[in-house]
Amino acid sequence: MNAIDRFRLVRAGILNLYEYGDQVFELAGGRLLLRGHNTSGKTKALELLLPFCLDGDISPRKLDPFAKASKDMRWNLVGCIEGEQRTGYVWLEFERLGTDGTERVAAVIGMKANANVPGVQRWYAVVRGRRIGDALLLRRGDVPLSKAELAAELGDECPLIATAGEYRRVLNDAVFGFASEDAYQTMLTLMLELRRPHLSKALDPTGVTRLLSAALPEVDHRLIRRLGDGLEQLEEMRRALERLRRAHRRLAHLYQLHLRSAYRRIVDAASHARRAGAAGNRRAQPGGGLRLPQNEGSGLPDRARRLSAHKKDGCLGRACGLCQSRFP
Repeated sequence: MNAIDRFRLVRAGILNLYEYGDQVFELAGGRLLLRGHNTSGKTKALELLLPFCLDGDISPRKLDPFAKASKDMRWNLVGCIEGEQRTGYVWLEFERLGTDGTERVAAVIGMKANANVPGVQRWYAVVRGRRIGDALLLRRGDVPLSKAELAAELGDECPLIATAGEYRRVLNDAVFGFASEDAYQTMLTLMLELRRPHLSKALDPTGVTRLLSAALPEVDHRLIRRLGDGLEQLEEMRRALERLRRAHRRLAHLYQLHLRSAYRRIVDAASHARRAGAAGNRRAQPGGGLRLPQNEGSGLPDRARRLSAHKKDGCLGRACGLCQSRFP
Protein backbone atom coordinates (compact mmCIF):
# COMPACT_ATOMS: atom_id res chain seq x y z
CA MET A 1 0.00 0.00 0.00
CA ASN A 2 1.04 3.60 -0.47
CA ALA A 3 1.83 5.76 2.55
CA ILE A 4 -1.29 7.82 1.81
CA ASP A 5 -3.85 5.02 1.93
CA ARG A 6 -2.34 2.56 4.37
CA PHE A 7 -3.96 1.62 7.65
CA ARG A 8 -2.47 2.79 10.95
CA LEU A 9 -2.85 1.30 14.37
CA VAL A 10 -4.85 3.81 16.43
CA ARG A 11 -6.06 1.87 19.50
CA ALA A 12 -5.44 -1.38 21.34
CA GLY A 13 -7.11 -3.03 24.27
CA ILE A 14 -6.88 -5.79 26.87
CA LEU A 15 -10.06 -7.02 28.55
CA ASN A 16 -10.02 -9.35 31.56
CA LEU A 17 -6.55 -10.84 31.04
CA TYR A 18 -3.72 -11.08 33.60
CA GLU A 19 -4.29 -8.17 36.02
CA TYR A 20 -5.96 -5.95 33.44
CA GLY A 21 -9.66 -5.18 33.80
CA ASP A 22 -10.53 -3.14 30.71
CA GLN A 23 -7.43 -1.30 29.48
CA VAL A 24 -7.49 0.81 26.30
CA PHE A 25 -4.29 2.19 24.76
CA GLU A 26 -4.50 5.23 22.49
CA LEU A 27 -1.76 5.47 19.85
CA ALA A 28 -0.46 8.62 18.17
CA GLY A 29 0.58 8.24 14.54
CA GLY A 30 0.69 4.48 14.95
CA ARG A 31 3.10 4.68 17.91
CA LEU A 32 2.75 3.82 21.58
CA LEU A 33 5.15 4.62 24.43
CA LEU A 34 4.84 2.53 27.59
CA ARG A 35 6.47 3.90 30.75
CA GLY A 36 6.43 2.59 34.29
CA HIS A 37 8.47 1.00 37.03
CA ASN A 38 9.45 -2.65 37.03
CA THR A 39 6.57 -5.15 37.36
CA SER A 40 4.07 -2.45 36.36
CA GLY A 41 2.89 -4.53 33.35
CA LYS A 42 4.72 -2.98 30.38
CA THR A 43 6.16 -6.28 29.16
CA LYS A 44 2.89 -8.10 29.79
CA ALA A 45 0.94 -5.56 27.71
CA LEU A 46 3.39 -6.05 24.85
CA GLU A 47 3.14 -9.80 25.26
CA LEU A 48 -0.65 -9.81 25.01
CA LEU A 49 -0.92 -7.32 22.14
CA LEU A 50 1.91 -7.55 19.64
CA PRO A 51 2.45 -9.57 17.66
CA PHE A 52 -0.12 -11.89 19.27
CA CYS A 53 -3.11 -9.88 17.99
CA LEU A 54 -1.70 -10.18 14.47
CA ASP A 55 -0.79 -13.84 14.78
CA GLY A 56 -3.20 -15.64 17.11
CA ASP A 57 -0.49 -18.15 18.08
CA ILE A 58 -0.37 -18.79 21.84
CA SER A 59 2.99 -20.60 21.81
CA PRO A 60 4.78 -19.44 25.00
CA ARG A 61 8.02 -18.64 23.17
CA LYS A 62 6.11 -16.27 20.90
CA LEU A 63 4.20 -14.64 23.74
CA ASP A 64 7.14 -13.99 26.08
CA PRO A 65 9.45 -11.17 24.86
CA PHE A 66 12.31 -13.02 26.60
CA ALA A 67 11.47 -16.12 24.47
CA LYS A 68 10.94 -18.27 27.55
CA ALA A 69 8.36 -21.01 27.96
CA SER A 70 7.62 -20.44 31.62
CA LYS A 71 4.17 -18.81 31.38
CA ASP A 72 1.53 -19.58 28.78
CA MET A 73 -1.76 -17.92 27.79
CA ARG A 74 -3.72 -20.20 30.09
CA TRP A 75 -1.76 -18.76 33.02
CA ASN A 76 -2.79 -15.24 31.92
CA LEU A 77 -6.42 -16.34 32.20
CA VAL A 78 -6.75 -18.62 35.23
CA GLY A 79 -3.23 -19.15 36.57
CA CYS A 80 -2.70 -15.65 37.91
CA ILE A 81 -6.02 -15.33 39.77
CA GLU A 82 -8.28 -17.37 41.98
CA GLY A 83 -11.16 -18.66 39.92
CA GLU A 84 -12.47 -21.65 38.04
CA GLN A 85 -12.80 -20.11 34.58
CA ARG A 86 -12.25 -16.84 32.82
CA THR A 87 -12.99 -15.21 29.47
CA GLY A 88 -10.87 -12.40 28.07
CA TYR A 89 -10.23 -10.40 24.91
CA VAL A 90 -7.40 -8.57 23.20
CA TRP A 91 -7.94 -6.33 20.22
CA LEU A 92 -6.32 -3.87 17.81
CA GLU A 93 -8.03 -1.13 15.86
CA PHE A 94 -6.75 0.24 12.54
CA GLU A 95 -7.90 3.32 10.65
CA ARG A 96 -7.20 5.05 7.37
CA LEU A 97 -8.72 7.96 5.45
CA GLY A 98 -10.50 6.55 2.39
CA THR A 99 -12.40 8.16 -0.44
CA ASP A 100 -15.66 7.87 1.52
CA GLY A 101 -14.23 8.97 4.85
CA THR A 102 -12.57 7.09 7.69
CA GLU A 103 -12.27 3.34 7.23
CA ARG A 104 -11.91 1.20 10.34
CA VAL A 105 -10.84 -2.42 10.85
CA ALA A 106 -10.70 -4.15 14.26
CA ALA A 107 -8.81 -7.38 14.94
CA VAL A 108 -10.36 -9.23 17.89
CA ILE A 109 -9.25 -12.41 19.67
CA GLY A 110 -11.40 -13.96 22.37
CA MET A 111 -10.14 -16.64 24.78
CA LYS A 112 -11.56 -18.81 27.52
CA ALA A 113 -9.82 -21.16 29.97
CA ASN A 114 -10.98 -23.44 32.76
CA ALA A 115 -8.83 -24.23 35.77
CA ASN A 116 -9.75 -27.91 35.59
CA VAL A 117 -9.41 -28.31 31.79
CA PRO A 118 -6.13 -28.00 29.89
CA GLY A 119 -5.80 -25.70 26.91
CA VAL A 120 -7.31 -22.40 25.86
CA GLN A 121 -10.37 -22.03 23.69
CA ARG A 122 -10.00 -19.25 21.11
CA TRP A 123 -12.15 -17.46 18.56
CA TYR A 124 -11.30 -14.65 16.17
CA ALA A 125 -12.98 -11.82 14.30
CA VAL A 126 -11.95 -9.15 11.79
CA VAL A 127 -14.58 -6.43 12.04
CA ARG A 128 -15.01 -3.59 9.54
CA GLY A 129 -16.55 -0.21 10.23
CA ARG A 130 -17.29 -0.62 13.96
CA ARG A 131 -15.44 1.10 16.77
CA ILE A 132 -14.87 -1.07 19.81
CA GLY A 133 -16.50 0.38 22.90
CA ASP A 134 -19.03 2.34 20.81
CA ALA A 135 -20.57 0.38 17.94
CA LEU A 136 -19.13 -2.91 19.20
CA LEU A 137 -19.14 -3.89 22.88
CA LEU A 138 -17.04 -6.78 24.13
CA ARG A 139 -18.66 -6.88 27.58
CA ARG A 140 -22.02 -6.43 29.26
CA GLY A 141 -21.45 -4.56 32.43
CA ASP A 142 -18.27 -6.03 33.89
CA VAL A 143 -18.68 -9.45 32.25
CA PRO A 144 -16.94 -10.15 28.90
CA LEU A 145 -19.09 -11.55 26.13
CA SER A 146 -19.01 -15.27 25.57
CA LYS A 147 -18.21 -16.71 22.15
CA ALA A 148 -21.89 -17.20 21.37
CA GLU A 149 -22.78 -13.69 22.53
CA LEU A 150 -20.06 -12.12 20.36
CA ALA A 151 -21.25 -14.12 17.36
CA ALA A 152 -24.77 -12.81 17.93
CA GLU A 153 -23.43 -9.26 18.33
CA LEU A 154 -21.54 -9.42 15.02
CA GLY A 155 -24.33 -11.13 13.08
CA ASP A 156 -24.12 -12.92 9.75
CA GLU A 157 -22.18 -10.09 8.08
CA CYS A 158 -19.08 -10.82 10.17
CA PRO A 159 -18.94 -14.48 11.21
CA LEU A 160 -16.41 -15.60 13.78
CA ILE A 161 -13.20 -17.20 12.51
CA ALA A 162 -12.29 -20.58 13.91
CA THR A 163 -8.55 -20.94 13.20
CA ALA A 164 -5.47 -18.76 13.59
CA GLY A 165 -4.40 -19.43 10.01
CA GLU A 166 -7.69 -18.22 8.55
CA TYR A 167 -7.61 -15.22 10.90
CA ARG A 168 -4.16 -14.22 9.62
CA ARG A 169 -5.32 -14.55 6.03
CA VAL A 170 -8.42 -12.40 6.55
CA LEU A 171 -6.50 -9.78 8.54
CA ASN A 172 -3.77 -9.61 5.92
CA ASP A 173 -6.34 -9.09 3.16
CA ALA A 174 -8.16 -6.41 5.15
CA VAL A 175 -5.19 -4.39 6.46
CA PHE A 176 -1.73 -5.29 5.18
CA GLY A 177 -2.08 -6.64 1.66
CA PHE A 178 0.99 -8.89 1.61
CA ALA A 179 1.17 -11.00 -1.51
CA SER A 180 1.62 -14.29 0.35
CA GLU A 181 1.34 -15.98 3.72
CA ASP A 182 5.14 -16.27 3.83
CA ALA A 183 5.54 -12.50 3.55
CA TYR A 184 3.04 -11.99 6.37
CA GLN A 185 4.90 -14.52 8.56
CA THR A 186 8.17 -12.70 7.84
CA MET A 187 6.64 -9.51 9.24
CA LEU A 188 5.64 -11.36 12.42
CA THR A 189 9.12 -12.86 12.79
CA LEU A 190 10.70 -9.43 12.40
CA MET A 191 8.38 -8.01 15.07
CA LEU A 192 9.39 -10.79 17.48
CA GLU A 193 13.06 -10.07 16.82
CA LEU A 194 12.73 -6.32 17.38
CA ARG A 195 10.44 -6.73 20.41
CA ARG A 196 13.10 -8.39 22.56
CA PRO A 197 14.15 -6.44 25.68
CA HIS A 198 17.72 -5.09 25.75
CA LEU A 199 17.82 -5.42 22.00
CA SER A 200 21.06 -3.44 21.66
CA LYS A 201 22.91 -5.91 23.88
CA ALA A 202 21.95 -9.05 22.01
CA LEU A 203 21.29 -7.74 18.53
CA ASP A 204 22.38 -10.00 15.69
CA PRO A 205 23.00 -7.61 12.76
CA THR A 206 23.26 -10.48 10.29
CA GLY A 207 19.97 -11.96 11.43
CA VAL A 208 18.19 -8.60 11.36
CA THR A 209 19.57 -7.88 7.89
CA ARG A 210 18.28 -11.24 6.69
CA LEU A 211 14.85 -10.56 8.17
CA LEU A 212 14.67 -7.07 6.70
CA SER A 213 15.63 -8.38 3.28
CA ALA A 214 13.00 -11.10 3.52
CA ALA A 215 10.41 -8.49 4.56
CA LEU A 216 10.82 -6.53 1.33
CA PRO A 217 7.79 -6.77 -0.96
CA GLU A 218 7.92 -9.27 -3.78
CA VAL A 219 8.86 -7.93 -7.18
CA ASP A 220 5.99 -7.69 -9.67
CA HIS A 221 6.76 -10.25 -12.37
CA ARG A 222 4.70 -8.35 -14.93
CA LEU A 223 6.81 -5.26 -14.26
CA ILE A 224 9.98 -7.30 -14.73
CA ARG A 225 8.70 -8.57 -18.08
CA ARG A 226 7.86 -5.03 -19.17
CA LEU A 227 11.33 -3.83 -18.20
CA GLY A 228 12.91 -6.75 -20.06
CA ASP A 229 10.87 -5.99 -23.18
CA GLY A 230 11.87 -2.34 -22.94
CA LEU A 231 15.56 -3.22 -22.70
CA GLU A 232 15.27 -5.51 -25.72
CA GLN A 233 13.61 -2.72 -27.69
CA LEU A 234 16.39 -0.31 -26.70
CA GLU A 235 19.00 -2.84 -27.84
CA GLU A 236 17.21 -3.32 -31.16
CA MET A 237 17.05 0.47 -31.63
CA ARG A 238 20.78 0.70 -30.87
CA ARG A 239 21.55 -1.96 -33.50
CA ALA A 240 19.27 -0.23 -36.05
CA LEU A 241 20.99 3.09 -35.38
CA GLU A 242 24.40 1.50 -35.87
CA ARG A 243 23.23 0.01 -39.18
CA LEU A 244 22.04 3.44 -40.32
CA ARG A 245 25.37 4.99 -39.36
CA ARG A 246 27.30 2.36 -41.34
CA ALA A 247 25.01 2.87 -44.34
CA HIS A 248 25.51 6.62 -44.07
CA ARG A 249 29.28 6.27 -44.00
CA ARG A 250 29.25 3.98 -47.05
CA LEU A 251 26.88 6.30 -48.93
CA ALA A 252 28.99 9.36 -48.12
CA HIS A 253 32.14 7.55 -49.25
CA LEU A 254 30.56 6.44 -52.53
CA TYR A 255 29.19 9.93 -53.08
CA GLN A 256 32.63 11.47 -52.64
CA LEU A 257 34.16 8.92 -55.02
CA HIS A 258 31.45 9.67 -57.61
CA LEU A 259 32.00 13.43 -57.35
CA ARG A 260 35.77 13.13 -57.71
CA SER A 261 35.41 10.79 -60.69
CA ALA A 262 32.86 13.03 -62.41
CA TYR A 263 34.95 16.10 -61.68
CA ARG A 264 38.08 14.49 -63.21
CA ARG A 265 36.17 13.40 -66.32
CA ILE A 266 34.76 16.89 -66.89
CA VAL A 267 38.13 18.56 -66.27
CA ASP A 268 39.87 16.12 -68.64
CA ALA A 269 37.21 16.71 -71.28
CA ALA A 270 37.54 20.48 -70.89
CA SER A 271 41.32 20.32 -71.18
CA HIS A 272 41.04 18.13 -74.29
CA ALA A 273 38.53 20.57 -75.81
CA ARG A 274 40.81 23.52 -75.15
CA ARG A 275 43.78 21.75 -76.69
CA ALA A 276 41.75 20.67 -79.71
CA GLY A 277 40.38 24.21 -80.17
CA ALA A 278 43.81 25.78 -79.94
CA ALA A 279 45.24 23.32 -82.47
CA GLY A 280 42.36 23.99 -84.89
CA ASN A 281 42.88 27.75 -84.66
CA ARG A 282 46.53 27.39 -85.40
CA ARG A 283 45.83 25.27 -88.47
CA ALA A 284 43.10 27.58 -89.75
CA GLN A 285 44.94 30.90 -89.33
CA PRO A 286 48.63 30.62 -88.77
CA GLY A 287 48.86 34.37 -88.67
CA GLY A 288 46.25 34.80 -86.02
CA GLY A 289 43.08 35.44 -88.13
CA LEU A 290 39.91 33.49 -87.27
CA ARG A 291 39.44 32.36 -83.60
CA LEU A 292 37.22 29.80 -81.94
CA PRO A 293 34.16 31.41 -80.31
CA GLN A 294 34.83 32.04 -76.65
CA ASN A 295 31.78 30.20 -75.36
CA GLU A 296 32.74 27.01 -77.21
CA GLY A 297 36.11 26.82 -75.50
CA SER A 298 34.81 27.70 -72.05
CA GLY A 299 31.68 25.47 -71.85
CA LEU A 300 33.32 22.45 -70.33
CA PRO A 301 35.32 24.40 -67.74
CA ASP A 302 32.08 26.09 -66.70
CA ARG A 303 30.48 22.66 -66.19
CA ALA A 304 33.45 21.64 -64.08
CA ARG A 305 33.11 24.77 -61.95
CA ARG A 306 29.37 24.15 -61.54
CA LEU A 307 30.04 20.55 -60.51
CA SER A 308 32.59 21.76 -57.96
CA ALA A 309 30.04 24.17 -56.53
CA HIS A 310 27.43 21.40 -56.54
CA LYS A 311 29.87 19.23 -54.66
CA LYS A 312 30.00 21.81 -51.88
CA ASP A 313 26.51 23.28 -51.83
CA GLY A 314 24.26 20.94 -53.87
CA CYS A 315 21.13 19.17 -52.65
CA LEU A 316 22.94 15.90 -52.18
CA GLY A 317 25.65 17.62 -50.20
CA ARG A 318 23.08 19.21 -47.95
CA ALA A 319 21.42 15.83 -47.45
CA CYS A 320 24.78 14.33 -46.55
CA GLY A 321 25.35 17.12 -44.04
CA LEU A 322 21.92 16.49 -42.53
CA CYS A 323 22.71 12.80 -42.12
CA GLN A 324 25.99 13.69 -40.46
CA SER A 325 24.21 15.98 -37.99
CA ARG A 326 21.69 13.28 -37.07
CA PHE A 327 24.07 10.31 -37.08
CA PRO A 328 27.50 11.67 -36.10
